[in-house]
Amino acid sequence: MFTSLPPKFPFSPRCIFTDIDDTLTFEGKLPQEAFTALHHLRDEGIKVIPVTGACGGWCDCIARTWPVEAVIGENGAFIMRMADGHLNRNFMQDEQSRQDNLHLLGELIAQIKVDVPDAHLTGDCQYRITDIAYDIGQDYSLSKSKIKTILKICETRGVQARASSIHINIWTGDHSKYSTSAHYLEQLAISEEETVFIGDSPNDESMFVNWQTTVGVANIIDFLPNLKKQPTYITRLPGGFGFAEFAESILKK
Repeated sequence: MFTSLPPKFPFSPRCIFTDIDDTLTFEGKLPQEAFTALHHLRDEGIKVIPVTGACGGWCDCIARTWPVEAVIGENGAFIMRMADGHLNRNFMQDEQSRQDNLHLLGELIAQIKVDVPDAHLTGDCQYRITDIAYDIGQDYSLSKSKIKTILKICETRGVQARASSIHINIWTGDHSKYSTSAHYLEQLAISEEETVFIGDSPNDESMFVNWQTTVGVANIIDFLPNLKKQPTYITRLPGGFGFAEFAESILKK
């Protein structure tokens, strides 16, 4: 049984890590309430860091235009942050490793094309820097059995794969949303006890398992049976409206 988000959050975090798709967004759109909440949190001096499977192109835009501290993208592959008017990119792997890994992912795409011919790469793949992703609920749908087939192929080839509400993100290397978030937190000299993570799906599992205080927006309830560890609290509202509810509980505190 999960615990509902209290009207006033138990403590005032210095930093919030948040997923984007179906956590800040709702039905593919960013609600005004969620974007306004980002501004209010920033104005209170609370650093917000999106941690997402989204492509490098999206992360570039978000880091430049949203009221956020930084963006951790492609499931922990890099950190993008504006500093002195310039966008800094910090990768978790060196350039040669990234090139070698993209070659391996190309071979994986060829195998999936044979074994799951109706699987579609995401429309943003051309803007991805380190990984690939398959569309399972954004513009295309894919059956649960075929999703499991793709995940099994990835496991057999020794690459990492995580299914979110809309994508299967696939990458090589030992980085994750959690490992890169913890790395960046060290750079900020902020303890994990002073932070919160909020997400919505099994793609956030490394955060739910390892982070001390976590929140799930209401739509995570459908995924609870598949999570190794449930979030500390769950909002009453889904997606970006749930994020706004979460922000309000913090700002009340």
